[in-house]
Amino acid sequence: MKKVVMIAGPWHPVPPIKGAAVETWIYEVCKRLLRYQPHVISIGSNFHPKREFKDGVFFYRINFGKLYTRVFKKILGWDVYSYNDRIFKLLKKIKPDILHIHNYYNSKELILKVRKKLPFVKVVLHMHNMSSKIDSTFPEVDCFIGVSNFLTREYKKFLKAKVFKTVYNGVDLKKFLTARAQKEDLRKKIEKVPNQKNIFFVGRIVPEKGVDKFIKLANLFKDHPEFRFFCVGEIATKGDKFKYYKGLISFIKKEKLKNIEFWDWVSPFKVHLVYPMADVVIVPSRCEDAFPIVPLEAMVG
Repeated sequence: MKKVVMIAGPWHPVPPIKGAAVETWIYEVCKRLLRYQPHVISIGSNFHPKREFKDGVFFYRINFGKLYTRVFKKILGWDVYSYNDRIFKLLKKIKPDILHIHNYYNSKELILKVRKKLPFVKVVLHMHNMSSKIDSTFPEVDCFIGVSNFLTREYKKFLKAKVFKTVYNGVDLKKFLTARAQKEDLRKKIEKVPNQKNIFFVGRIVPEKGVDKFIKLANLFKDHPEFRFFCVGEIATKGDKFKYYKGLISFIKKEKLKNIEFWDWVSPFKVHLVYPMADVVIVPSRCEDAFPIVPLEAMVG
């Protein structure tokens, strides 16, 4: 059987622990592959083993030790044994027929190395949004996949690929429709006042997702207790993203908002239980979300 290796960027493991649409896509699709033996390479986590065979998929997770990260990356600024290097070492062992790269903007060096040393491997670049890091200097790939016709057209203007295709995102209908059947019971869990209207944001708590706009909307309804606002998504614990979250909390405290909650604990494998609780789901992204999965999930849920 031919082999395909799917690669995620060094941000979330596969399967993801918290919300990560691309990594969820990789996991859900690989489980369903019939004609290819699926292998997945991603960053590691404390909640996953380094190597694993699960749901018919071979998983390889790359961990960077604290000493390596501190000394080489932060102090010396020298990624001597990079994510790309570690991926390539695995590729030489797996010897895949297809290398399917998802939204990994810094894969240029990896693709060049594959072209030179593993010329038999077909390279697919699958983008879920626009990135300025992928430009006309990017090496030619065998196939480019965009999640929308807009995205495919935009990359076609400057990217070199033998084939350009659009593959739309999707959701597991069975899972979401099963959750919808539990709608009344799920809504009772968060109901605080009669005829409560639940307004949801689902996504990472980061500036590009426009969560501050959602908070300002909640502020407009603070004198209407029947309207409740819920932010469901990963909250960073450090860096600029954490500062952004702290700024949101400061605004909430300043305005004395009692109508909003943050749910950081919903995993990607339980998020389908969130949508039946919602009367409205808002997607206030200020980035170029070409085909976000949240609206699809909301329409099904």
